[in-house]
Amino acid sequence: MKKVLNGIKNNYVYMIFTIFFILVNISVILTSADNEKNFVLIFNILLTVVGGIGFAFIYKKWNGSNIKIEKLFLLTIIPLGIFYLFAFPYGTIMDEQNHFLRIYEITDGHFISEMNEKGQGGNFLTSSFAQIPPKVVDYETQAEMFHVKATEDKSFYEFSNTVLYSFICYIPQAIGVGIGKLFNLSFIMQVFMGRATNFICYVAILYFAIKFLPFKKGFVYVIATLPITMQEMVSLSPDALTIAMSIAIVSFTLYMIYTKKDPMNKLQIAMMCVISIVLSMCKIVYLPLCLILFLIPKERFGTLKKKNIIIFTLAIVVVGINLGWTAHASRYLDSGVNGSSSSEQIDYIIHNPHKLVPIAVNTMSNENVIGQILLSMFGALLGYYKIHVFLPYIYMLISIFIVSLLIENEKTVENGKKILIGFCAFSVVVLMGLSLYIQWTPLKNEWISGIQGRYFIPIMLLLAILCTNKKIEFKGELLNKYTLLFILLANLSAISEIILYFA
Repeated sequence: MKKVLNGIKNNYVYMIFTIFFILVNISVILTSADNEKNFVLIFNILLTVVGGIGFAFIYKKWNGSNIKIEKLFLLTIIPLGIFYLFAFPYGTIMDEQNHFLRIYEITDGHFISEMNEKGQGGNFLTSSFAQIPPKVVDYETQAEMFHVKATEDKSFYEFSNTVLYSFICYIPQAIGVGIGKLFNLSFIMQVFMGRATNFICYVAILYFAIKFLPFKKGFVYVIATLPITMQEMVSLSPDALTIAMSIAIVSFTLYMIYTKKDPMNKLQIAMMCVISIVLSMCKIVYLPLCLILFLIPKERFGTLKKKNIIIFTLAIVVVGINLGWTAHASRYLDSGVNGSSSSEQIDYIIHNPHKLVPIAVNTMSNENVIGQILLSMFGALLGYYKIHVFLPYIYMLISIFIVSLLIENEKTVENGKKILIGFCAFSVVVLMGLSLYIQWTPLKNEWISGIQGRYFIPIMLLLAILCTNKKIEFKGELLNKYTLLFILLANLSAISEIILYFA
């Protein structure tokens, strides 16, 4: 009894903190509920209570200050990821049905999509897909779809927005879907298996990226556990692989600059090549991130001559592959997505390059655009932007994000390196804007349409590096028992909102 009382005395502030946010979560659940079934409310309340108290005890037992961040990452991401995985019904994450159709054709052996007589990208797939709605509206509807399996007859399905993606960025998801097809499982089961393998791949890459990252580990933990990032990692979207690879290439480069002292071995060179190619093939707009490899010292290659041969050869291969895929994918650009004409838009830009700056200014000066970018970047809006996460939690996550930008400055990156890093980030933003203006924006529009906060996540680590300094010092750890517990409870609140929305 005395031991218990001493434990309470020594940890009463943490206990009050834990109980307070658990009660906040419960009040949010009860406020959000609208004539929901009792078991749904009970489940959500138990989820936040057990999750909050359970994590507090585990962290205390493991003596959090001695746990490495990559292990904390696994401790957080795996249980939360499993809940996120099953919380979203099929098709309720952005463009998931079209991603599934693209993955399905890849598992059929069609790495390149076809075009119908209307010029729309897609392919001939099993006609059974017609039995599943594009977006499952609730868990009950999903349960009714659980029996739907593939049949031999085929129909043409259009998925013009995802035919633009290379098959490479769908490899993790295709493994899960392919296994499901091998055992003749239903479409819904194939979707969840594809989500699971995408999730596993994401977690594995991020684990090693955090492990070998010389500094800013806590920052990566923060962005990796944002509700929007959690949503993408359990979806069929290539965004999970894009985010993981963007962090991996920065982690690899910084490891080679600040940690490794001897030349790279063949395995490390091969790893560098694979990361570069996969990242560039996820989305061409992130190709400039590969430029960061030029910062690796010549000593890691052995000689300057060897560095130039390897880096420039890799650059030629990466750019060549991307140009080849872009040339192929360009035939799908005029498929009528959002009523835009990409060829006409490109012609308009070529003949009016002076309008690009005003278009960018108009876009970034639009309060609604900036507000949506910030809110969607941190997970205030999930799914098809219909699920609203408790805003005070989002504001607190933004605060933690800002603090994580400015601290963990064990290393100071030289200004010369920051120039190239800043150029990489700026180039990604420019290419992103051009891509969205060409593909998704109405012809000759005065601002860019379709900008989403999640598009900026792959360059967030570059921003953190640019913010490294020796002027701002923080005594203590960013990821202490309070911030970690809050991140956990914020995600549990988001999961509860998802479950309540689809219940």
